[in-house]
Amino acid sequence: MFSNNYKDWEKEFESSDVEMLDFQNEHVDLDEKILQYNEIEREHAYIEFDKRESLFLLSKSFDESLPEWIEIERTALETSRGNWGFFVKSKVLDFSLPWFQISLSKEDIQSVDVYIDDIFLGNLSFKNIYLNSIVENANQGLARGIQLVNDGNFAERVFENIELAEESLIIRSRNIYYF
Repeated sequence: MFSNNYKDWEKEFESSDVEMLDFQNEHVDLDEKILQYNEIEREHAYIEFDKRESLFLLSKSFDESLPEWIEIERTALETSRGNWGFFVKSKVLDFSLPWFQISLSKEDIQSVDVYIDDIFLGNLSFKNIYLNSIVENANQGLARGIQLVNDGNFAERVFENIELAEESLIIRSRNIYYF
């Protein structure tokens, strides 16, 4: 049953207009943009990544968190204001795994709190099959990661707001050494 539903879902998903990235063959150069952000001397600054750049950042971060024996093939990003779907297609050895999605959300308030609403295998919700603990553990990891970046004073800045906009990811920060 899951197999047939998944194949239908996959066919529809892959033909949709979501932002896709062939992770093995495409690279997005963000060095200059990040360098310019790091050089801003004002008290408040922001950096904005368009959909493609955001997808690359999410993909790269996710890839670095995986064991070496899991290889990301493709990723995708579906966005709406405050709600993003990050999709990953990977393989182990020569065995291709199903697409899975991490559903991210952010309330429309100034904060860095981004949440994982659910995780899906194809269109099958982990919460609907009583795997809430996986979603909760992923949320805790995401919160710790954001806090670690902030505590480490990334580029001598503290993130004050993360915005999941319709077409971009916007990070607003404050220079901790501004006088």
